[in-house]
Amino acid sequence: MFKSISLEDLPRLNSHLETRAYMAGFVPSLNDHIMYTHVCSMDVAPEMHHVLRWLSHMKSFSQAERAALPAKGKICDFAPAEEKPEAKKSSNADLFGSDSESDDEELKAEKEKLQASLENKKKPKNAKAEMSMVVLEIKPNDDESDMEYVQKNLTKMVTMDGLNWGESEFQPLCYGLKALVIACTVVDDICSVDDLCEKVVEVFEEQVQSCDVRSFNKLG
Repeated sequence: MFKSISLEDLPRLNSHLETRAYMAGFVPSLNDHIMYTHVCSMDVAPEMHHVLRWLSHMKSFSQAERAALPAKGKICDFAPAEEKPEAKKSSNADLFGSDSESDDEELKAEKEKLQASLENKKKPKNAKAEMSMVVLEIKPNDDESDMEYVQKNLTKMVTMDGLNWGESEFQPLCYGLKALVIACTVVDDICSVDDLCEKVVEVFEEQVQSCDVRSFNKLG
């Protein structure tokens, strides 16, 4: 029975997605949304190419679109590494292997629960999402920090709802050190810039000393 996904499960997930565009094949389902909520905040290693590709696909959907994905039919054969034999019926949805009617009902209930949580955050249909253009300055720990690695992997390893990365370049600091300067756009009500900066430092803690906002401008 599916409960949660840990970093230890990512290699198996990567293998599962090697021959599939989505969790169940070539069509996205509610299971992709549920799996995405577990994986999107993880530090996915660069070698997990298929997981990163899948995350990029799922990021293209809005949160509401992901929650509205269909939940029916046999989902997939993937399950967490610590999965135990089923001894009795559980109240949790079996997301990764059963196509029984009871499991379909559980999946539908999970979908309704997710959609209900979104209702509290919904805006009127004619409301326009406010966006901002942000330029971040990412400083290295020292002169041995591999900032080219950071530049190459930043947009793949740091993802958030409402975030779109732009162009980046290196700019001199002092004593031969260079800062990575990168632009991005954020949806103000969805993506916190403070959280984004913290995540950059957390993901690249061995290379990055700090991530600060160089400029912040409202769009529209």
